[in-house]
Amino acid sequence: MSDLLFSLYGRGHQPSRRVRTVRGWRLALLLLAVAILVGPSGFYILSGGFRSAPATLTVYTYSSLFKYGDDPNATYDAVFGAFERQHGVKVSVKYFTDAGDILPALISEKNAPRADVVVGLTPVMVAKAKAEGVLQPYSPSGIGKVPTELVGELDPDHYATPYEFGLLALDVDGSFLNETVYPGLSSISYQELSKPPLASTLIVENPATSSVGQDFLLSTIVFYDRVLHEDWRSWWSSARGYVKVTPGWDEAFNIFTSADTRYHMVVSFATDPAYSAYFNYTMYQTIIPKHEGKMYGWLEIYGIGVVKGAPNEALAKAFVDWFIGDAVQAQVPLNEWMYPASSTVKLPDVFKYAIDPKDVFPLNGLVPPAELAQSLPQWLEDWQFIMAGSY
Repeated sequence: MSDLLFSLYGRGHQPSRRVRTVRGWRLALLLLAVAILVGPSGFYILSGGFRSAPATLTVYTYSSLFKYGDDPNATYDAVFGAFERQHGVKVSVKYFTDAGDILPALISEKNAPRADVVVGLTPVMVAKAKAEGVLQPYSPSGIGKVPTELVGELDPDHYATPYEFGLLALDVDGSFLNETVYPGLSSISYQELSKPPLASTLIVENPATSSVGQDFLLSTIVFYDRVLHEDWRSWWSSARGYVKVTPGWDEAFNIFTSADTRYHMVVSFATDPAYSAYFNYTMYQTIIPKHEGKMYGWLEIYGIGVVKGAPNEALAKAFVDWFIGDAVQAQVPLNEWMYPASSTVKLPDVFKYAIDPKDVFPLNGLVPPAELAQSLPQWLEDWQFIMAGSY
């Protein structure tokens, strides 16, 4: 080796230990600079690979989704966290105050969609979403577990898939309003409900700002138009000036349960007795108006759909599959206090206190969702005129 070095450099030009040391420091400084510039991922790049950031699935839904159980954080993890771990992705959930606020957001973003999945669509919302072109059809792998009646009522074209359902009902505080005060209370009719003394103690949600309020308005419209064959406006003209109107369900129920309230009846859900029994809360009487001995109610069906032009379409479809699968469906009864859409999920025992949907005639089965969606703007305008005293 020494002869080779001599022949190349001459004895006076052998590479010294000092020169090799300086070159080593230069290399070390260069590597340090690269590491600072590219960050931790740079070390992975230098080792011959590249680690990309996980995909993010964006979900639009209402603020109370899975928030009414024993441990909302644990439920969130069971629904969204488990999906993240299973697919190696991130889930970003954007909450809206009410389900009715979601559709306007989708429409405003339809030329550049931000959401991948939407959770909380009613049949009327689905019909409007289809007309606006903000959803794409998808038939999930577990659709066979969902009763065909629910699928058909929400959307037979599969632009949305049912994940839960339940009935609207009236909660009554029996301490103030009972059979002694009002004989026949458990069998009241829609007509009685629109007049004093019942109307003066009733709280309803604004149909222009609340999905619950909208469905209650639709129940009065369909009942009067298709069952009684009378003008639905007569109900609201009679109730105007007596009923208390709130922006949404939360505000309505807060007034109903406040100590100094004069309102002792509120539009709510037929599963409320099950909720109260489970948490050992005050048990209110829950009723649905009757006509000729039969209960006529509004069946609320909520669906999940894939946004048209979703940034992560394949992942969105996988999430819909997951959402109507048994793992998520099992979370519905004790966290949403609704009935799971999947027919294979066993109901908790406390649901024996709820009004069984099988015992109620569903008013929304009398009018196609597309017809409701088409007429709703005019109905809302009429309602506002009535409540303002201008009709």
